This record gives sequence, structure tokens and C-alpha cells, in this order.
Amino acid sequence: MAYTSSDVIKAIIAAAKGVAGDQWLALAQAMLTVAYIESSFNPDAIGDNGTSFGIFQLHWGGQADAFEAKYGHEAIFDPYKQATYKAGQMWDIFQGLGGASALAADPTTFLTNFQVKAQVSITPSASRVNTAWSVAQDASDGDWTNVSPTAPDSTLQDPNAPSTS
Repeated sequence: MAYTSSDVIKAIIAAAKGVAGDQWLALAQAMLTVAYIESSFNPDAIGDNGTSFGIFQLHWGGQADAFEAKYGHEAIFDPYKQATYKAGQMWDIFQGLGGASALAADPTTFLTNFQVKAQVSITPSASRVNTAWSVAQDASDGDWTNVSPTAPDSTLQDPNAPSTS
């Protein structure tokens, strides 16, 4: 299936709703910021000389190995599976950094720390973080009440897809 940036946004929002209760929007915005920094919402992104994949750039020799063991190799570019796989971990990091109130108080610092802890990556520039934050806010400012929550590590592909049973 060919996924779009809209699928990425829906996947992240569904995953955030599945773990964050009433803080789902703030977590979704933080996750969207990371996804934009990592892949510009491109579910087919490949980086690090062919060793990192998908919206969160899961890396072979790291998170991609555990992801593949759980979901299979063919799922590496599935934004719904990547979002549900990362949601619980990102929720723990989000809370550890102070949650929605800390994000609101100082988005640049919060999101820089969130990016580094969630992705174990090089610290992004403040301008990159601020651009990604702006994109994340724009991406999440619609009416997302129709997006169903997805449980962390769910095997669900698209929570809004018609049932095949």
C-alpha cells in the first residue's frame, strides 16, 4: 500500500490517542515534530546510507531490528505500525521531560531534548526544531475526533480502514 503524509499524520494521532489520555494532542504534536525532522512525513524515507527507514528512521543495529522481529520486514515503511511501535516509548519520554506543560513553556528546548531521547540522534538545530514544531502544529490543528485510538504495539494497519471481515 502506498502511504501519504496524511496517513502519517493520522497514524501518529491515533497512536498518541492510544497512550496519552487527555494529553494526546501535545504528545501527537511532539511525535509529529520528530517525524518531520526525521522524514518530512515521508513513510518511504531511507536515510543513513540505507540503514534507517520510515517516518521515525528506525535504524538497523538498533530499533529497526526489534521492529522487524515484531512486525516483519515488509512493515518497515508502514506509518501505522511505526507510530504504534514508538508511541509508548515516546509517551514515557514525553512525561519524563515534564509533559504538556513543559512543552508549552519552552517548545524549542523540550522538543530538542525529546528528539534526542526518542531517536538517540544528533541534536537538531533550533531552527530545524522550530520549523518542525510549526509544521506539527499545522498538521494537528484539524478536527481529529474521528481518528480512533490505536493501542501501543498494535498490529493494526490503518485504524480507519474498512473492515475486511
